[in-house]
Amino acid sequence: PWFDHSPEARQEAREWVERAASGDYVEFEVDLDHPSGDSSTVEGVFRPVTDDEGAVVSVFMSGRDITERTERERELQRYEAYLEESSDVVTVLDDDGTVLYQSPAVETVLGYPPEVFLGQNGFDFIHPDDVGEVRETFAELLANPDSTVTVECRFRTADDEWCWLEVNGRNYLDHPAIQGVVANTRDITQRKEQRRQLQTLISNLPGIIYRSQIDREWSMVSVEGECEALTGYPASALENGDVVWGEDILHPADRTEIWQTVHDELEADGTFEVTYRIRTADGETKWMWERGRLVDTELEDEPILEGFITDIDDRKRSKQKLEETNALLSTLFEALPVGVLAENASRDVLAANDRFLELFQQSGIGETIEGADCERLLREASDNFADSEEFVERTNDLIETSEPVRDNELRLRDGRTFARSHQPIDLPSSEGHLWLYRDVSEQERRE
Repeated sequence: PWFDHSPEARQEAREWVERAASGDYVEFEVDLDHPSGDSSTVEGVFRPVTDDEGAVVSVFMSGRDITERTERERELQRYEAYLEESSDVVTVLDDDGTVLYQSPAVETVLGYPPEVFLGQNGFDFIHPDDVGEVRETFAELLANPDSTVTVECRFRTADDEWCWLEVNGRNYLDHPAIQGVVANTRDITQRKEQRRQLQTLISNLPGIIYRSQIDREWSMVSVEGECEALTGYPASALENGDVVWGEDILHPADRTEIWQTVHDELEADGTFEVTYRIRTADGETKWMWERGRLVDTELEDEPILEGFITDIDDRKRSKQKLEETNALLSTLFEALPVGVLAENASRDVLAANDRFLELFQQSGIGETIEGADCERLLREASDNFADSEEFVERTNDLIETSEPVRDNELRLRDGRTFARSHQPIDLPSSEGHLWLYRDVSEQERRE
């Protein structure tokens, strides 16, 4: 009846009976179907029974259900087939770390043939500085059979070097087919080196590298760099949400404008660049410059921002101070009661105030005098002086010798008298000349 619902098995059974009737001892293993739709695996024997003269008088059959054992064996075969093809290193260990199985991929990663590890304790190959942490993690896994653990460690290669590995372990000691701890391992040496290079770069950058959600709060996913030096807050406070960049750090007066600018620039091309103020943990106001971009990653459900923030407070304050100084100098320049003209070594006008233009009756040309050719202006202006040639020659001599002169009197054809002073000046890229003209006609008449 075992074979009634399995036509192929029934045909095989007939053949086994015939062989047993011929005197053979037949061992068999067969998969059987049942009316319920289930299947089972049976192993057994067909044994001939003989009389005193050795003739077969009957066939005796015995068997037992081995379905559970067969399923375990087949599962193990499937698992081993996967391990043989996997590029990851797969190791099965017993509860004290002895290697029971080692996949072939270990030779590619570490240089050892798999059989080197069999019967060896896996902890013996781990770097002395890492083995303590790995043992602790292994003990945790034994104590919590349903858990999965991950640990990074250095493993000695066949060349007696150290390779960084990421090991993911799971406790299968109670699994009937595996009966061990399975460690899935991959080489992360290159990733570690890239991370080291990135950390070196970050440590030398004067600012913060971050990843954040796209929201008004600038909810930080990760923060690296000089966070505490810039803001007074540790990076962990921003990462766990105890401190929120958009609420606790970004200056209240800048929040709306900065968010709108970032939003508009991201919509335009996926990048942004902004300058704004922050308030540090101790209440100090600082200027920051930030550049970021929109990034799609496989790790997050939504796009995130990646960016860099740096302190430009000193630069910003220096710029403001320079602007204030320039504004003050510009006011003084125009308020002086004397005509002023400055030129560079190429004889181009750098600046001339309104009083200078009035003295030479050129008040209508305004800002167009900047950049003008001083030699041409000198020739044109010489017609105003009683001795035009002397005016030109003396001016050129002063430029050639860089001789400082104070209140040199010049008489004009219209009867006025100017007192001219000359002072060489140092410019960032060259020398220049500063001329001061003062109308002393009224003073002469009084004298």
